Amino acid sequence: MRQGGEKLGIHRALDTFGHLAITQGHTERAVILAGAAEGLRVTSGTQSWPVVQRTRARWLASARQTLDETVYQAAWEQGQKMSREEAIAYALEEGL
Repeated sequence: MRQGGEKLGIHRALDTFGHLAITQGHTERAVILAGAAEGLRVTSGTQSWPVVQRTRARWLASARQTLDETVYQAAWEQGQKMSREEAIAYALEEGL
C-alpha cells in the first residue's frame, strides 16, 4: 500500500495488525496500532465498515480490561500521535 501510494486503506491494515497483535498477547502494541489507525481515519475523514468497527470495538474492550487504564490511554495517545509513515514502520517492526 505504501509503495503504491495508497492512503485510505492504511488504517484498515493497521487495525488488522492490531488485531493480530492482541491475539499474540501484545496488548499494548495492539492499542498503539488501533490508536494510529484512528488518528489516520480522523485525518483522512474516513470511516471503517460497520463490521470492522464492531470487531475492533470487541478486541479493544478486551485490551482495556487487560491493561491498566493509564497504560491503555498512554498507548492510545502514542498511536494517535504517529504520522502515517511512523505508524507503518511500527506495524512492520519485526521481532515482537
